[in-house]
Amino acid sequence: MSSTASKYRENDLIENKKLGFFLVIVLCIGLIAGSILTLAYIRHVNRGDAVVVADLSTVVAGANVPEMTIQPPSAQAQVSLNSTNATAVELYPTDNVQAVVDQYAAGTTFVFTPGVYRMQRIQPRDGDTFTGQSGAILNGALQLTQLTQEDGYWVAVGQTQEGVVQGECMEGYERCSYPEDVFVDNVPLQHVASRAQLTTGTWFFDYANDKIYLTDHYEGRLVETSVTDAAFFGEANGVTISHLTIEKYANPAQHGAINGRTSTAWLVDNVTLRLNHGVGIHLGNQMRLINSNISGNGQMGIGANRISDALVENNEIAANNYAGFRINWEAGATKFARTDGLIVRGNYVHDNAGTGLWTDIDNRNTLYENNLVVNNAGSGIFHEISYDAIIRNNIVMFNGLSKADYMMYGAQILISTSSNAEVYGNQVVVSPEGGKGIGIMQQDRGGGDAPWQGYNNNVHNNTIIYMGSAGVSGVMTDWEEANFWALGDNRFDANTYYLTNPASNRWRWAGQEHTWETLRALGQETNGTLNATLPNDAGAIPVWNALATTQN
Repeated sequence: MSSTASKYRENDLIENKKLGFFLVIVLCIGLIAGSILTLAYIRHVNRGDAVVVADLSTVVAGANVPEMTIQPPSAQAQVSLNSTNATAVELYPTDNVQAVVDQYAAGTTFVFTPGVYRMQRIQPRDGDTFTGQSGAILNGALQLTQLTQEDGYWVAVGQTQEGVVQGECMEGYERCSYPEDVFVDNVPLQHVASRAQLTTGTWFFDYANDKIYLTDHYEGRLVETSVTDAAFFGEANGVTISHLTIEKYANPAQHGAINGRTSTAWLVDNVTLRLNHGVGIHLGNQMRLINSNISGNGQMGIGANRISDALVENNEIAANNYAGFRINWEAGATKFARTDGLIVRGNYVHDNAGTGLWTDIDNRNTLYENNLVVNNAGSGIFHEISYDAIIRNNIVMFNGLSKADYMMYGAQILISTSSNAEVYGNQVVVSPEGGKGIGIMQQDRGGGDAPWQGYNNNVHNNTIIYMGSAGVSGVMTDWEEANFWALGDNRFDANTYYLTNPASNRWRWAGQEHTWETLRALGQETNGTLNATLPNDAGAIPVWNALATTQN
């Protein structure tokens, strides 16, 4: 790692302490009627006051499922799809879904009838469609129904599942990198590293002896452990997945419960992805992820690497990273790497224990627009060691509270060691508790497809509101300072600022703190405006209105 990256990591202790608060919120899961869960999260409203709001989707607890069977093709139920005059194959919770899929030609439509489909792992063929009727749930977990006592603990024996271990964990969450989870009534317990660490609300997997240890019996409650590493995967083209709930898969960090990383042109529409250990969904080339809810996953909501022309539109991405992965490694709502032509539009990204929208490493031609990004522990929109991007017409509020104070980390919108970004039309609100406004910075990060430099970025016509004394905007560097200030050609102009103390040093430029007057003397914000009175609704989070999404 570079020297500046090392400085960034030195602030992890501060980050971990603050992020612990967000993890408590992510893990604050209330049960209603015994079988329905909601996730509680903190939202800032009315100029930064904190209130608790219950949100996200519901989970219907599944019953015991007998051993999977399959009907022969001649007996497999088929239903007519009037809209396409095609024939669909009905699936049932007792089916081995892959075995059914394998008996039909590519391009078949499969309909999941209501129920819980446990530990299914499905590799589609070109053109296959998988759609669910109301109440169809793909569940990657095994029910634990036979618990015995040992040394005062309740134990499940014969647990041979053991997935790929990877990822960097926060202090106190040392087993975040193990993909297995235990859930009690749809609530994930924290995985601890030894029997000696067991307390109420935790569990321990003794992998060497194939045993799961719990502190409580949980008699009469739904106890599950995740086993299967993916719901959908493979290299097929033109697959559609819609109207399904996908939950409790033991997918490793950086891998999706829908693992489309080697796929092309998949459509994922109206899908709920929750309580999966790693990433809810990993995108593939030309994938369209629309109208979906990706919330409450262990590491992150959405991931991508080495893809082009993907669309992420009209989704709710919330309360991810319950397992306690380090933000600086990869955690929170999203992370996109080495993409070209990525469009992220109209999403509601909130209350994640990590970064909101994050493009990191050699991303080109990125468009972020019309997103509502609120109350994430890390930066709201973060474009890092990448290239050409447009970030426009987003509302970005109250993010970055857990980040250390080094340079511009924790900004609502941050362009980090990236070039040719245009940032305009955004409304940015900084919490009185912390975070920053809009920032550009350069560090010694090496290079990728081209040099990584914080050059030629244009920040204009944005509204930036400071709710209190916290937060700054501007440009900072800790590497090649002379060349950077001479050649960087970064610009701030025509932005509108609101802050109650207009004489304060709220801007950073050329290695110094600046007031409004000294910033303008440097040639910045010649057309900008400064207001000493906050708008009446400055701290109000707008209602998210889902876009009228098309599939084009």
